[in-house]
Amino acid sequence: LGTKPEYFNAVWVKNEWSRFLALVKASNGKKVLIPAYRDMDPYDLPEEFSHLQAQDMSKLGFMQDLIRGIKKIAKADEPKATVKETVVVGGTGNANAAPLLKRAFMFLEDGEWAKADDFCEQVLNLDPENAQAYLGKLMAEQRVRRQEDLANCEQPFDNSNNYQKAMRFGDENLKQELESAITNINEHRRTMRYDEAVSAMNHADTEDSYKKAAEAFKTIPHFKDSDELAEKCLDRAETCKKDAIYDSAISHMSKDKKEDYEKAVSYFETIAGWKDSDAKIVICRDKIEEINKQNEIVRIEAERISKEKRIAAQKAAKKRKKIITISTLIISSIIVFIIVLTTVILPANKLKSQISILSNAQIGSYAYFGSYEQDNNTSNGKEDIEWVVLAKEENKVLLISRYSLDCQPYQSKSMWFHGEQVWGNCSIRTWLNTTFYNAAFNSVEQQRIPSTTLAFERNPADFAYYKDEDLAPEKSTTDNVFLLSITEAKKYFVSDTARQCTPTAYASALGAGESWWLRSPTDTEIGGFSSVMSSGEIMDSFGYCTRTCAIRPAMWIDLGS
Repeated sequence: LGTKPEYFNAVWVKNEWSRFLALVKASNGKKVLIPAYRDMDPYDLPEEFSHLQAQDMSKLGFMQDLIRGIKKIAKADEPKATVKETVVVGGTGNANAAPLLKRAFMFLEDGEWAKADDFCEQVLNLDPENAQAYLGKLMAEQRVRRQEDLANCEQPFDNSNNYQKAMRFGDENLKQELESAITNINEHRRTMRYDEAVSAMNHADTEDSYKKAAEAFKTIPHFKDSDELAEKCLDRAETCKKDAIYDSAISHMSKDKKEDYEKAVSYFETIAGWKDSDAKIVICRDKIEEINKQNEIVRIEAERISKEKRIAAQKAAKKRKKIITISTLIISSIIVFIIVLTTVILPANKLKSQISILSNAQIGSYAYFGSYEQDNNTSNGKEDIEWVVLAKEENKVLLISRYSLDCQPYQSKSMWFHGEQVWGNCSIRTWLNTTFYNAAFNSVEQQRIPSTTLAFERNPADFAYYKDEDLAPEKSTTDNVFLLSITEAKKYFVSDTARQCTPTAYASALGAGESWWLRSPTDTEIGGFSSVMSSGEIMDSFGYCTRTCAIRPAMWIDLGS
């Protein structure tokens, strides 16, 4: 019994049936081997089984046919022979056998197989070495009406006991006719396999289909041009394989991103020399180098702007010191002027510069806006916050802090009911839109931070509590500052590496690691929210919401006219 060609050809299995075939051959027809298969093509059976009558286990009535065949082989269903007195009317036993043989072959012509077999048995009772009687039994066994029809049988019958006895006792003409029938059957079977293999080859269009066609040709080695066609199919399979890799690499190139160009290079390198793969590798590497240069230009520009801001601040400080040394008569005026300068003029000018930079910034570039304690040295004041540009829509840009700025629990107390485990009810939302909002941005900057409506977003895992629309705890919130959701983190950061983030010295001192909060709820009932892990992987379920984690604020900036 077998369900795959490789099972039949496994070493220990092949050893088994090879010994069985040897026993069958040595038994002179007294032993029989029956191959049974399912979910596979009978032509995929070992070539050594070509002379055996195989059984399809998936065919309706298989078990009944198998039992009936075994009983027939074992003669289990035949009634006990009744001893009959044979009256010989003159002549020899052979003379009495002739009419019986004639009746037997007449029954064969009428398709009455059991009667034909019975009359042949009567002939063998008279003449045990009568080759024509064994021929008649063979024809009844194979269900053929004429001797020449034996050549049209679907399966070779040279393992039949009746065939072997006919060959043993028959004359040369009979032996040649029977051998010719077996040869015709085997030739027909090989031709059918060849035609099926050719059809499979002509319809193949993938690596796998060409390999299957090659295997079909290998089942009939040295037949016509099967060996050459098998090699041809394997060559075409290799061509399909390389074409598929080439097409995948081209698809990555079309995305015009650094990581996709790198993937395209890795694909092209596996098929070096195929089509224009080598030239495409050069193009991809040039694109990667170009992207690296553009990123470096953005970094240098950001450093230049930062340096100019520091110099400007130093100059302003020196100017203020000179003003203080002027006559006490104008001290009050100077103080008023300084207040106006520091609270209105300079912030307005600084904001104007920042808005200009943001208006021209590309997605993925860095820009400064607002200030917050970052170096953990409060004596030198707050540092400018560096942001990553995530998106640009009409007259506004979406920003997220380049570094984690703080460390807070998502919820100041445990919330065990899922209706309370949402962005709209959490303490971190309040902290972002009050404490952080007022600490990081002055009144001029706050005018550029619009209120944003955030639709309630389920966890993509869509755990059971939120499948009922009536149980959704909120529909939307309106916030100036917020956290990204799982969907947004996947949308704006195309890889785990891009989502990785380090905390500032100040956030690290508060206990922040390299993981940072998202606003999407977990996919479980335990009470918690999702986060981005240190590897950049998004964790749908991050545990209890009272656990502290790093904060990467996000917000939209109104660029104005």
